[in-house]
Amino acid sequence: MLFITNRTPIQSARSRQNRKIAFNTHNTDVWKWLYFCERRKEDDHVETLSCAFFARVKAFPKQAQSTRSENANV
Repeated sequence: MLFITNRTPIQSARSRQNRKIAFNTHNTDVWKWLYFCERRKEDDHVETLSCAFFARVKAFPKQAQSTRSENANV
């Protein structure tokens, strides 16, 4: 699952492609940066960076990118 968050990472704030990243679930403060990530499994998150993230989103099948109202007419 791909996701974007501005939660505070446990690791440093410096982004790196494919680094493991974790977030303190008890800290709900937001951070001033966005992190583009992939959840591989429970407690296994990897930072993908924005270019790779959006390239994968653009590669999704068209049905995955439709709006809810478009899906209702299918």
